[in-house]
Amino acid sequence: MSALGERRAGFEEAYHLQFGRLPQNWNEAQGKYFDAHGQGAWWAWCAALGVIENDPRRTAFEAWADAHHLPLQRMGRTPHYEHADTQGAWIGWNAALDSVVIELPAPDSTDANPTTSTDCDSGFARGVSACRVAINAAGLKVKP
Repeated sequence: MSALGERRAGFEEAYHLQFGRLPQNWNEAQGKYFDAHGQGAWWAWCAALGVIENDPRRTAFEAWADAHHLPLQRMGRTPHYEHADTQGAWIGWNAALDSVVIELPAPDSTDANPTTSTDCDSGFARGVSACRVAINAAGLKVKP
């Protein structure tokens, strides 16, 4: 099995344990899910593993850097940029995003979920978890 295949198998197992289902519609040619929630979770999984492809932060940064005519050549296979201005902008970009930390309600928060129904509580917890995955996939942090 390829490295991508192994990474994807581990991701799908973790996703199934968390959400009770597999993400939908893997596109082998594009290396992504068509299911928006699955794709967001995949990006977060890859970022957590330190994999730089499919990194939403880098994708957004490189679109911005290209629009501002910064050279995007990397130092070999490293995540570092050859040009000092680009590398400095990348460091600043990450520092700015790292300063944003979103606080979500606790999955069992009675303030945010005043019902006593177990089904509603479970749905609320899954919703908070899905929000956490989507926010992380966007390259932002969620307060633990």
